[in-house]
Amino acid sequence: MLGGTATIANPASASAPVASPDFGYWISEASKLLEAKAPNYDGALFCAGKAVEAAGSDVEWARARNADGIAQFHLGKLDVAIAAFTTIAERFSGSIDADRRYWHARALINKGIALGALGRSEEAIAVYEDLLARFGTATEPALREQVAGALRNKGIALGALGRSEEEVAVYDDLLAPLRHRHRACTARRGRRGAHQQGGRARRARP
Repeated sequence: MLGGTATIANPASASAPVASPDFGYWISEASKLLEAKAPNYDGALFCAGKAVEAAGSDVEWARARNADGIAQFHLGKLDVAIAAFTTIAERFSGSIDADRRYWHARALINKGIALGALGRSEEAIAVYEDLLARFGTATEPALREQVAGALRNKGIALGALGRSEEEVAVYDDLLAPLRHRHRACTARRGRRGAHQQGGRARRARP
Protein backbone atom coordinates (compact mmCIF):
# COMPACT_ATOMS: atom_id res chain seq x y z
CA MET A 1 0.00 0.00 0.00
CA LEU A 2 1.44 3.41 -0.99
CA GLY A 3 2.02 5.96 1.74
CA GLY A 4 1.40 3.60 4.63
CA THR A 5 2.00 0.25 6.23
CA ALA A 6 0.26 -2.74 4.74
CA THR A 7 -1.88 -4.75 7.15
CA ILE A 8 -3.31 -8.23 6.74
CA ALA A 9 -6.94 -8.64 7.67
CA ASN A 10 -7.82 -11.37 10.13
CA PRO A 11 -10.33 -13.62 8.34
CA ALA A 12 -11.61 -15.02 11.63
CA SER A 13 -12.45 -11.61 13.10
CA ALA A 14 -14.02 -10.44 9.87
CA SER A 15 -16.41 -13.36 9.73
CA ALA A 16 -17.21 -13.54 13.47
CA PRO A 17 -20.99 -13.18 14.01
CA VAL A 18 -22.26 -10.28 16.08
CA ALA A 19 -24.30 -11.46 19.04
CA SER A 20 -27.90 -10.24 19.13
CA PRO A 21 -29.10 -8.43 22.28
CA ASP A 22 -30.56 -10.88 24.78
CA PHE A 23 -33.68 -10.81 26.95
CA GLY A 24 -31.93 -8.92 29.75
CA TYR A 25 -31.01 -6.11 27.38
CA TRP A 26 -34.49 -5.72 25.89
CA ILE A 27 -36.42 -5.89 29.18
CA SER A 28 -33.99 -3.43 30.76
CA GLU A 29 -34.47 -1.00 27.88
CA ALA A 30 -38.24 -1.39 28.04
CA SER A 31 -38.22 -0.66 31.78
CA LYS A 32 -36.01 2.39 31.35
CA LEU A 33 -38.29 3.82 28.68
CA LEU A 34 -41.41 3.17 30.76
CA GLU A 35 -39.97 4.67 33.94
CA ALA A 36 -38.18 7.68 32.43
CA LYS A 37 -39.21 11.19 33.47
CA ALA A 38 -40.41 11.60 29.89
CA PRO A 39 -41.54 8.05 29.05
CA ASN A 40 -41.22 6.75 25.50
CA TYR A 41 -44.10 4.32 25.23
CA ASP A 42 -43.60 3.55 21.55
CA GLY A 43 -39.98 2.69 22.22
CA ALA A 44 -40.94 0.66 25.28
CA LEU A 45 -43.47 -1.27 23.22
CA PHE A 46 -40.82 -2.12 20.63
CA CYS A 47 -38.34 -3.28 23.29
CA ALA A 48 -41.01 -5.27 25.13
CA GLY A 49 -41.86 -7.05 21.88
CA LYS A 50 -38.21 -7.95 21.38
CA ALA A 51 -38.06 -9.17 24.99
CA VAL A 52 -41.05 -11.42 24.38
CA GLU A 53 -39.23 -12.94 21.39
CA ALA A 54 -36.00 -13.39 23.39
CA ALA A 55 -37.62 -14.78 26.55
CA GLY A 56 -36.03 -18.01 27.68
CA SER A 57 -38.64 -18.99 30.28
CA ASP A 58 -42.29 -18.37 30.97
CA VAL A 59 -41.39 -16.00 33.81
CA GLU A 60 -39.28 -13.91 31.42
CA TRP A 61 -42.15 -14.07 28.95
CA ALA A 62 -44.53 -12.77 31.64
CA ARG A 63 -42.22 -9.85 32.48
CA ALA A 64 -42.05 -8.91 28.82
CA ARG A 65 -45.79 -9.30 28.23
CA ASN A 66 -46.48 -7.18 31.30
CA ALA A 67 -44.21 -4.43 29.97
CA ASP A 68 -45.97 -4.73 26.61
CA GLY A 69 -49.35 -4.34 28.31
CA ILE A 70 -48.22 -1.29 30.27
CA ALA A 71 -46.96 0.40 27.11
CA GLN A 72 -50.20 -0.41 25.30
CA PHE A 73 -52.17 1.02 28.22
CA HIS A 74 -50.35 4.34 28.08
CA LEU A 75 -50.72 4.46 24.30
CA GLY A 76 -54.48 4.29 24.76
CA LYS A 77 -54.83 0.73 23.48
CA LEU A 78 -56.64 -0.49 26.58
CA ASP A 79 -58.28 -3.57 25.06
CA VAL A 80 -54.90 -4.74 23.78
CA ALA A 81 -53.40 -4.12 27.23
CA ILE A 82 -56.19 -6.11 28.88
CA ALA A 83 -55.54 -8.99 26.48
CA ALA A 84 -51.83 -8.96 27.39
CA PHE A 85 -52.53 -9.07 31.13
CA THR A 86 -55.18 -11.76 30.63
CA THR A 87 -52.75 -14.06 28.82
CA ILE A 88 -50.33 -13.88 31.76
CA ALA A 89 -53.05 -14.58 34.32
CA GLU A 90 -54.40 -17.51 32.32
CA ARG A 91 -50.99 -19.10 31.78
CA PHE A 92 -50.18 -19.04 35.50
CA SER A 93 -53.68 -19.66 36.90
CA GLY A 94 -52.84 -23.05 38.38
CA SER A 95 -49.20 -22.49 39.32
CA ILE A 96 -47.83 -22.90 42.84
CA ASP A 97 -44.39 -21.49 41.95
CA ALA A 98 -43.66 -18.24 43.81
CA ASP A 99 -42.47 -16.26 40.77
CA ARG A 100 -45.40 -17.37 38.63
CA ARG A 101 -47.88 -16.59 41.41
CA TYR A 102 -46.39 -13.09 41.69
CA TRP A 103 -46.76 -12.40 37.97
CA HIS A 104 -50.26 -13.86 38.03
CA ALA A 105 -51.24 -11.42 40.79
CA ARG A 106 -49.52 -8.49 39.14
CA ALA A 107 -51.26 -9.20 35.83
CA LEU A 108 -54.63 -9.23 37.59
CA ILE A 109 -53.88 -5.89 39.24
CA ASN A 110 -52.96 -4.34 35.90
CA LYS A 111 -55.98 -5.88 34.18
CA GLY A 112 -58.23 -4.37 36.84
CA ILE A 113 -56.63 -0.95 36.38
CA ALA A 114 -57.16 -1.11 32.61
CA LEU A 115 -60.79 -2.15 33.04
CA GLY A 116 -61.31 0.73 35.45
CA ALA A 117 -59.81 3.16 32.95
CA LEU A 118 -62.46 1.99 30.46
CA GLY A 119 -65.20 2.65 33.02
CA ARG A 120 -65.84 -1.07 33.43
CA SER A 121 -65.79 -0.85 37.22
CA GLU A 122 -67.91 -3.95 37.88
CA GLU A 123 -65.51 -6.07 35.83
CA ALA A 124 -62.54 -4.47 37.56
CA ILE A 125 -64.03 -5.33 40.96
CA ALA A 126 -64.51 -8.94 39.85
CA VAL A 127 -60.83 -9.12 38.86
CA TYR A 128 -59.71 -7.72 42.22
CA GLU A 129 -61.98 -10.18 44.02
CA ASP A 130 -60.43 -13.00 42.01
CA LEU A 131 -56.98 -11.86 43.12
CA LEU A 132 -58.08 -11.62 46.76
CA ALA A 133 -59.64 -15.09 46.63
CA ARG A 134 -56.45 -16.58 45.22
CA PHE A 135 -53.81 -14.69 47.20
CA GLY A 136 -55.59 -13.07 50.15
CA THR A 137 -53.97 -15.40 52.67
CA ALA A 138 -50.51 -15.40 51.06
CA THR A 139 -47.64 -14.59 53.42
CA GLU A 140 -44.97 -13.66 50.85
CA PRO A 141 -44.23 -9.90 51.02
CA ALA A 142 -44.40 -9.51 47.24
CA LEU A 143 -47.88 -11.05 47.16
CA ARG A 144 -49.02 -9.12 50.23
CA GLU A 145 -48.17 -5.95 48.31
CA GLN A 146 -50.38 -7.07 45.41
CA VAL A 147 -53.21 -7.94 47.82
CA ALA A 148 -52.99 -4.48 49.36
CA GLY A 149 -53.09 -2.95 45.89
CA ALA A 150 -56.16 -5.00 45.00
CA LEU A 151 -57.98 -3.85 48.14
CA ARG A 152 -57.09 -0.22 47.48
CA ASN A 153 -58.17 -0.39 43.85
CA LYS A 154 -61.34 -2.28 44.70
CA GLY A 155 -62.24 0.50 47.12
CA ILE A 156 -61.68 3.11 44.43
CA ALA A 157 -63.88 1.15 41.99
CA LEU A 158 -66.66 0.81 44.56
CA GLY A 159 -66.47 4.53 45.22
CA ALA A 160 -66.81 5.22 41.49
CA LEU A 161 -70.04 3.20 41.55
CA GLY A 162 -71.37 5.11 44.56
CA ARG A 163 -71.18 2.06 46.82
CA SER A 164 -69.75 4.00 49.74
CA GLU A 165 -70.49 1.54 52.55
CA GLU A 166 -68.77 -1.28 50.71
CA GLU A 167 -65.88 1.07 49.88
CA VAL A 168 -65.38 1.88 53.57
CA ALA A 169 -65.50 -1.83 54.47
CA VAL A 170 -62.77 -2.58 51.94
CA TYR A 171 -60.56 0.18 53.34
CA ASP A 172 -61.14 -1.27 56.82
CA ASP A 173 -59.84 -4.61 55.52
CA LEU A 174 -56.85 -2.81 54.02
CA LEU A 175 -56.02 -1.09 57.30
CA ALA A 176 -56.66 -4.11 59.53
CA PRO A 177 -53.07 -5.48 59.34
CA LEU A 178 -51.71 -2.02 60.23
CA ARG A 179 -53.98 -1.83 63.26
CA HIS A 180 -52.91 -5.32 64.31
CA ARG A 181 -49.21 -4.39 64.04
CA HIS A 182 -49.85 -1.16 65.95
CA ARG A 183 -51.56 -3.02 68.80
CA ALA A 184 -48.75 -5.59 68.90
CA CYS A 185 -46.09 -2.86 69.04
CA THR A 186 -48.00 -1.00 71.75
CA ALA A 187 -48.30 -4.19 73.79
CA ARG A 188 -44.57 -4.90 73.45
CA ARG A 189 -43.71 -1.36 74.53
CA GLY A 190 -46.06 -1.73 77.48
CA ARG A 191 -44.39 -4.97 78.57
CA ARG A 192 -40.94 -3.44 78.26
CA GLY A 193 -42.05 -0.46 80.33
CA ALA A 194 -43.44 -2.71 83.04
CA HIS A 195 -40.21 -4.73 83.19
CA GLN A 196 -38.14 -1.55 83.40
CA GLN A 197 -40.29 -0.13 86.17
CA GLY A 198 -40.10 -3.44 88.02
CA GLY A 199 -36.34 -3.42 87.67
CA ARG A 200 -36.04 0.09 89.11
CA ALA A 201 -38.28 -0.81 92.05
CA ARG A 202 -36.17 -3.85 92.88
CA ARG A 203 -32.98 -1.82 92.74
CA ALA A 204 -34.53 0.75 95.09
CA ARG A 205 -35.01 -1.82 97.87
CA PRO A 206 -32.53 -1.85 100.80
